[in-house]
Amino acid sequence: MKDDFPQIWVPSWENRDLRQLLWHRHRMVQARTRVMNQLQAVALNEGLRCNKRLWREAGREQLEAFRFVGSFVS
Repeated sequence: MKDDFPQIWVPSWENRDLRQLLWHRHRMVQARTRVMNQLQAVALNEGLRCNKRLWREAGREQLEAFRFVGSFVS
């Protein structure tokens, strides 16, 4: 047998753990973005137009004041 094939790089366990954490963080950021976009759409449908101010204290109070009717509210 000859050693004609190059060695394949295999990440260390530490590297794999780090990649898993980064992937999980990426998925959590995506989920947060989806929820924020959905809440902003609800606010727009209710006539509330405040863009980034929606996520500040006053905007959040207005958003929380809405009565949500749907399957996602218990």
